[in-house]
Amino acid sequence: MTFRQGFILAFLIINTITDIRKKEISLGSVFCFFVAGAVWIFRDEDLGWLEGCLGLIPGLILSAVSFPTDGAIGFGDGLLVAVIGFYLG
Repeated sequence: MTFRQGFILAFLIINTITDIRKKEISLGSVFCFFVAGAVWIFRDEDLGWLEGCLGLIPGLILSAVSFPTDGAIGFGDGLLVAVIGFYLG
C-alpha cells in the first residue's frame, strides 16, 4: 500500500465513523484532507494540478445533485467524493 492509498483509507475510515455516529460528514476533516491533497499534488511529479482539478468534477456534480433531490444524496458525500477524486486525479 502506498502512502497516498493509506492516506485515502484513513480519510474514508474517519469520515465513515463520523457518518455512522452523527449521520453527517465533517466538513472540517474534508477541508483538512483537501488542503493536504493540494500540498501533496504540489510535491508530486506524477500527478499535476490539472489532473487533480479534473478529479474534483464527479464529486462536485454529485454535490450539485443533492439540491434537487432534497438531500437524498448528501452534499457532504459529494464533497467526500470530490476530495478523493482530487487525490486520485
